[in-house]
Amino acid sequence: MKKNHFSQLLSVLLLVAATWMLSSYQPHNLDRLQTTDNDVVGTLISYYATEDFSVGEHSYTKGELICDSNDPINRIVETKGNYYKYEGDDTGEYYSWNLPKSKVRKEVYTMTQLPVSRVAKGARLKSKNGYEMLFFTGKINGKKFYGWDSSSFPWQPKYDAKATRAHKEMLVLRVQYYNKWSEQVATNELLLNTQGGNIAFYHPNRYGEGVDVDDVRYRAGLIGFLEQEWVMKDGYEGNMFSTDGRLLTDIYSVEGNIPEYWSLAYIATEDAVYYDGTLYYFEK
Repeated sequence: MKKNHFSQLLSVLLLVAATWMLSSYQPHNLDRLQTTDNDVVGTLISYYATEDFSVGEHSYTKGELICDSNDPINRIVETKGNYYKYEGDDTGEYYSWNLPKSKVRKEVYTMTQLPVSRVAKGARLKSKNGYEMLFFTGKINGKKFYGWDSSSFPWQPKYDAKATRAHKEMLVLRVQYYNKWSEQVATNELLLNTQGGNIAFYHPNRYGEGVDVDDVRYRAGLIGFLEQEWVMKDGYEGNMFSTDGRLLTDIYSVEGNIPEYWSLAYIATEDAVYYDGTLYYFEK
């Protein structure tokens, strides 16, 4: 997903509100997914490049996700002409450009809830290009969770006993994906929150303001996205967990920094998890 960073000041203010996303992980005994109309969350619309092309300084490669309706900052507006309008608002700085419809493929998905019971015992998924996605229960393994003491400058780590206790066990998503910027296959690990027995993929757009449909941050209903809440110290990249699910290092809150975010949803009609434009299918 295309990410345009916000200003540091706004990010710090917004991130204070991110604690509402934390919730406990409670496995259920139901082993088989039974989807009903009540599980439907909303519609996800995704736009992909059908060939390599550029618009000004913006370049796209064939098959790349250009934008989807889960993006809290950017969106694509339908027009009657030969172009889609890409637009966004980076801390009050509006930007837009046109995308030729002849070079863009539009896909429409129905987002549904993913019960914790479907993945609590572990689950393996795979994309059509062979990338893997794993759900597993992580063990704290004697490690600790840290927040930050904002009364000092620079901020100093502060042991978070509450978060450490809450994560004795934790539901983890590990996913392989192609990183456009490094041009390599990368791995991402995310700690998952739950709500009402489901994976907490869906939220109101907390970056949106008001209900004006002309606002570039306006989103009707819930959108499926996760923000990074916990990282290794100093932003070190690598696996936080061993192959058997043990936490390998102390981890730290992203509070005070700009979080990464990803578009995530469960698409029941495909029995797949959507991650930033790619479908990862549950193994049969």
